[in-house]
Amino acid sequence: MSFIGIILLFATAVCFFPASGQEKIYYVHPNGDQSGCPLDGSDCYTLNEYFAVFTEEEEEGAIFRLLPGNHYLNNSIDISLSSNVTFHGMTGETNPLDFPVVIRCTAENVTIKFESCNNVQFQNLMVRNCGKRFASKDDFYESALVMLNVSNAKIVCVSIQDGPGAALALIDSLNISISYSSFYFNNRNSTYNESTSVAVFYFTAQAGNNSDTNPMKFEMLRSNITNDKAIGLHIQLIQVKSLLDIRFESIYIANNGFLNILLFSVTDNYDLSITTLRSTASQYGFMVSQNKAQNDLDFSRMPFINITDCFFTGNGIVILWSTSLSGLFYLGHSTFSHNTGIIGSALLIATDRNPTIEGSFDITLHNVTFDSNTLSAELLDYDHRIAATVGVSNGRNLSIINCTFSNNRGSGLGIFNTYATFYGVNNFINNSADIGGGILMISTSYLFFTPGSLVNFTGNHATNKGGAVNVEQVVLLFTAVDYFFSQSDVIINPCFYGLEDKNLAEKHLYFQGNTAEIAGSVLYGGDTGVCTQAGFSEISTFVDQEDTFSIISSDPRGVCFCRKGPDANVITNCSQKTLSMSAVPGGSAKFSVVVIGQDENATTGIISVSINKGEHSVNYSHYTMHLSTKCTDLTQVVQVQHNSTTKVTVNVTIGNFETNFFQHPLTVDVDINPCLTGTYLSPVSHVCECESYIKDASTECNGVNATVTKEGIHGWIGNYKNCNSTVVYYLCPYDYCIQSSVNYSLDDPNKQCALNRSGLLCTQCNEGLSLMLGSNKCGECTNDYLSLIIPFSLAGIALVILIIVLNITVTVGTINGLLFFANVVKIFQPILLGTDNTPVLSQFIAWINLDLGIETCFFDGMNACAKIGLQFVFPFYLWLLILLIIVLSGRFSKLSQLIGNNAVPVLCTLLLLSYTKLLRTVISIFIYPALSTTCFDHLVWYYNGEPYLSSCHLILFLIGLPVLVFLISPYILFLLFFPLWEKCRSKWRFGTKLYLKLKPVFDAYAGPHTDTFRFWPGILLVARVIIAIALVTTTSIRIISISVAVIAILLVTLSFGSVYKNKIIHMLDVCYLMLLLIIFYIIAGTIGDQGHLRTHAITRSGAKIGIIIMLLLGFLGFFCIMAYHVYTFCKLRCGSDKCSGVKKIKNSTSLHNIAAVSSNDDPQAVLESFVDVSNQLREPLLESI
Repeated sequence: MSFIGIILLFATAVCFFPASGQEKIYYVHPNGDQSGCPLDGSDCYTLNEYFAVFTEEEEEGAIFRLLPGNHYLNNSIDISLSSNVTFHGMTGETNPLDFPVVIRCTAENVTIKFESCNNVQFQNLMVRNCGKRFASKDDFYESALVMLNVSNAKIVCVSIQDGPGAALALIDSLNISISYSSFYFNNRNSTYNESTSVAVFYFTAQAGNNSDTNPMKFEMLRSNITNDKAIGLHIQLIQVKSLLDIRFESIYIANNGFLNILLFSVTDNYDLSITTLRSTASQYGFMVSQNKAQNDLDFSRMPFINITDCFFTGNGIVILWSTSLSGLFYLGHSTFSHNTGIIGSALLIATDRNPTIEGSFDITLHNVTFDSNTLSAELLDYDHRIAATVGVSNGRNLSIINCTFSNNRGSGLGIFNTYATFYGVNNFINNSADIGGGILMISTSYLFFTPGSLVNFTGNHATNKGGAVNVEQVVLLFTAVDYFFSQSDVIINPCFYGLEDKNLAEKHLYFQGNTAEIAGSVLYGGDTGVCTQAGFSEISTFVDQEDTFSIISSDPRGVCFCRKGPDANVITNCSQKTLSMSAVPGGSAKFSVVVIGQDENATTGIISVSINKGEHSVNYSHYTMHLSTKCTDLTQVVQVQHNSTTKVTVNVTIGNFETNFFQHPLTVDVDINPCLTGTYLSPVSHVCECESYIKDASTECNGVNATVTKEGIHGWIGNYKNCNSTVVYYLCPYDYCIQSSVNYSLDDPNKQCALNRSGLLCTQCNEGLSLMLGSNKCGECTNDYLSLIIPFSLAGIALVILIIVLNITVTVGTINGLLFFANVVKIFQPILLGTDNTPVLSQFIAWINLDLGIETCFFDGMNACAKIGLQFVFPFYLWLLILLIIVLSGRFSKLSQLIGNNAVPVLCTLLLLSYTKLLRTVISIFIYPALSTTCFDHLVWYYNGEPYLSSCHLILFLIGLPVLVFLISPYILFLLFFPLWEKCRSKWRFGTKLYLKLKPVFDAYAGPHTDTFRFWPGILLVARVIIAIALVTTTSIRIISISVAVIAILLVTLSFGSVYKNKIIHMLDVCYLMLLLIIFYIIAGTIGDQGHLRTHAITRSGAKIGIIIMLLLGFLGFFCIMAYHVYTFCKLRCGSDKCSGVKKIKNSTSLHNIAAVSSNDDPQAVLESFVDVSNQLREPLLESI
């Protein structure tokens, strides 16, 4: 059954017991309703009618029996100097708990007052809307029910509700009993902050003029006080000459705005007993304010406050003992749960005692549970470091017996200048606070453990220090007691705890799973080293206290070197005072230190670090820093002013104001090493910095450890072999170096190499690896791959057959623009942002340039020399095939018929296909880098980093030079200047035989072009040369500029006239040139000068997408060209026999004409006839539109 239900049950049995005595009985009927009046003729009027005419003699011994109903009261009732006055409500047949008799005030300031009366009873009534609105303390005299100087009054089963002011005022009244009553929602319109629902005041000595020899009493039993605007029950004790016994039993008091119960006293003549009180939902629950009288030393007795079997939630108890008056406070068998506050959120006891004056306030907490109390949200700005669930200040004797402090936010127990004694088993479980999760001790506080006592600390936590216990001071001042030996009444004990028993080995403290985020998971503060009676560890049991390095700690006492052990444990070495190490200027002297407290355990504190910058320096720097309890890694940057400085000293000490303990400083001696290769000692920063040419070639350079960071930079930077300076070259060979962000040391430059490469300019393969075909990657290869010679050979034959069968020749002209597009793209491969690795598109570009396009091994040990030498093999092999076919065609008529008129055009096509490949190969043989170093007295070949013209490079040079002189250069000159030779034939007739031999070859190239632009194939060759040479001789942005200029000139030329006889071929060339122009624009928007990536232009990913789209369009053009040639081939194959006959007649006629003309001795006639025949022998071009 609930607490309120019990009260109501008693109310049913007690409240409505009829009043005794039949003298002067007056019946009171509700206004206008006399139906309930007795029929024997007894008086029966309304309250207003009675008290309009009553005299004091009539009031004496009067019993007013109020019939059920609403009794409207228009005027105040004032009864004085009367005895044995009773107001009794008749119950009728309804439920008595419904208060059938209601006195309802209908006018303002209407009260019911008893003054100087004796033996007053007020029962079985509900009073509503009575009293005066509370505006000042004087308004207590006009409460709904007032008893002034009344003796022996009983208020039973009364409910006073909805009053504008106070419900009940008992002023200087003696022996008052209130039972089974309720006071609800009063002071609803009050403006006075100290307004109260029930006021009990003893103002004058008149209260002591009591002829009764028994002690005076005030009691409230089984009653409720709820929902008052400010204070529920207010008791003031100003002058009370006789002992006043105040007793509360089974009281429910809740939801009052400020305070549930307030006891204010300046006297010692009272005792207070509270039993089974339930207090909830107010800012404060129960407050006792004992203040100083005129002379505290006149107090002769000790007030006793006894609180048992109570429950406080939402608020707690506050005892403010601001006097030297002695007192006893007992709190037993009670529960405090979910109360809020800061210092003493559940219980706060603050005394103002002087230890030199006799008197004490003794406190006993017996079997009390403090659970889930927390900090007040309204006091968040308060200093949370001293937040506590139970706070006791200046408590002379605090006894704690079998109590539990659990799940509280704030220290379980906080004591200030308090001597606490533990009896039995006390538990501090899962409390959390800023400092001292379990117990917080401040100033001269002291703990005493009786025999058999045990204090259990489990799972407490401190966000700062002292997970279980925090002691703010270690020197305590208190009065001597029997178990301490002293010559005087006041002694100084350096230990914060003491024992009474002789068995010093008994365990009084149990610690399990307590934690602190900073220091002292079990104990912080308190000098355990001076506890001579029994060591702290001797009386304690530790279980699952993981932070073994800072279980017991204190404020700083020194600083030690340390290191991190297994599981991040800290291992100190306080015996070591000096460390030695070395560093370059700007380097770091790294060491680990920890601030230590008592027992050399970790704590927090401020250290002072000073640095002497060398024996030749007058500079001396100093700084301080705060350390945690962990082993802290310190990094001291070493700065020197002169290259001659050989040593720097770092001193570490505890902060000057952190401790009184003296300690010699820790010393770190740093030997100074010279700056690394590629760096120098800066006279400005006094540290090693990178050389300027290295900074210019890198994204970021760290001169201290000689490391560089490159991002989007294609250059090579590093120290090479025994070179005493750093090698820098701005353009690494294509994809040899990592183009994304890379950080590495200058002494380990191989980390910037891609594709398993190493060495100078990343030109070598890593040890045991071989260079692969189809890419620049190095991999593990075997000689088994030499069998690829067979498919390579077959591929050459297949290419020749494909060109012959589909007539894909330069003479037709469909592939001329495509070849130029593919050749330029291949030349631009180093700056195409990696798009050359796109599947299908990369093979498309590679195959048109006679490259393999597929990554594969060839033989074990292949290097750059072998790979570049192999580039000559396939073009020469193709030439050999077509020349062999031409020779065999003259010997075998069937072969001649199969090849038809395509032998020379096919040869010309293969020469043009091979031209760019040979040009790139020859340039790769001749190129050398201009390295920014003095380490080399010779040139270095660009593609293998070896001396120029040495070993295999010499062989390649001897091959490449003839190819350049006797093949590439004549080929360019032939196509460029042969048209001029044609025009000059009318004036100069030299070299006619040579001219006649070269004429069919040139006509094969010039066949698609108009007579005005027969030089166009030569112009395109020159354009290829310009772009290829620009790529290896200038920076990326200049390459783009030159290339754009070349393409622009070609486009402008094409716009002035028709270069090709066929408009479709003309437009096809324009399209391919436009694709190249767009690719150049994309690249220019992505990279800047010297290959650096731009940050505010086209993004690299966006540029890749754009280039891939252009390549895809080029591939689609190639696909259309191939489709056209396949269509033409099928059409010819499917032609009629008549068409075949016509072709035979044409062929025979042509041969006959050649024979006829040949008999003529005039060479000019022969030439003209040959030109006419050669034009007939050529394949027909596309029909003009």
